[in-house]
Amino acid sequence: MGAHDNKDHSEGRSLDIAAHILEFMGGRSSLHWGYWDDPDAVSKVTLQDYAEAGDQFTKRLVEAIPAGVETVLDIGCGTGELSARLVEKGYAVRALNPSRAQCEIARRKLPPGTRVHACTFEDFQWDGDAPVDCAIFSESFQYVDIPAAMEKLSKIAKYVVIMDYHKNAPDALQGGGYDREVFDGSYKESGFRIDDYTDVTRNMKPNYIFKNAYYNDLMIPIAETILIRMRQDMPLVNFFFGGLVRRKFLKIDRFRMKAERSADPENVVRWITYTLIVLANEKLA
Repeated sequence: MGAHDNKDHSEGRSLDIAAHILEFMGGRSSLHWGYWDDPDAVSKVTLQDYAEAGDQFTKRLVEAIPAGVETVLDIGCGTGELSARLVEKGYAVRALNPSRAQCEIARRKLPPGTRVHACTFEDFQWDGDAPVDCAIFSESFQYVDIPAAMEKLSKIAKYVVIMDYHKNAPDALQGGGYDREVFDGSYKESGFRIDDYTDVTRNMKPNYIFKNAYYNDLMIPIAETILIRMRQDMPLVNFFFGGLVRRKFLKIDRFRMKAERSADPENVVRWITYTLIVLANEKLA
């Protein structure tokens, strides 16, 4: 591993915290959306349902890997759930993630000697004797500089599999997502063709059912309970700093806003397009 493997390049810690909580509660922590085969039949989503949908997401992604692939680069590997599944399937895996905390969790799931790099894809240096057969972005494509990433991939990867989403409009009330126009202008220029393009947006719809319950039934009640105790036990602190605690630390108004946005699961298909894309490098594949 290179020197960059000891650095933590992550910009926030919310996913790191979520990873540790999910690992403690269920022994696994898929830090991506869930996938449902029959999304329109879902009216309630428990934590167990969500974990199983995360497994379905991983299964769907693995099924998309082209035939003949033996080596895989898992870009944005999270806590190693996908990498571990790939190893079980017989693939030789290298993984990378900008979060050192998540990389440590991933290393515990993977066989000794598996190379897990704590770095961004921009900083990653491929040192293999031959190109990797397949590079995978599991909801991590939205975090890279697309033109630079496609140019880099054109030199090191025979295939690229992307499972991620882009916004349907600039005013869509869903954060994240990659720029579809930039992607369309980059992949051909870098020598790739699309071998498969599958719209799986509706399969993601129950994620909003889970998000709504997460905020309404967990995060908002916890925040309100803390505020009540603060008013009872620390009235002077509450008088001077209650508003600040509510807005900046507990973020209760933000939780309510997010709950409202996810109240209608159909907003998923209005706001984003979630796709599974398989690219072939016309120079290497």
